[in-house]
Amino acid sequence: DLDKDGDIDVVGTAYYGDKLSWFENVGSDNFIEHIISENLDLAVSLCAFDVDNDSDIDIFTGAGDEIAFWENT
Repeated sequence: DLDKDGDIDVVGTAYYGDKLSWFENVGSDNFIEHIISENLDLAVSLCAFDVDNDSDIDIFTGAGDEIAFWENT
């Protein structure tokens, strides 16, 4: 639940897509895409959890030779 509205949202990336997005669940099986980054190169891993213990979900990605962190604020 990335936007803290009580429903399950989705985070995703693609190996060849160079894009990291989260998809906001707006109900009735409908989702709105929010682009976080369009600069990922060869993304191979993604992990979403509350790393800074502030009650929201943060995101780590592994892409190419980099590990990146996106803090949910």
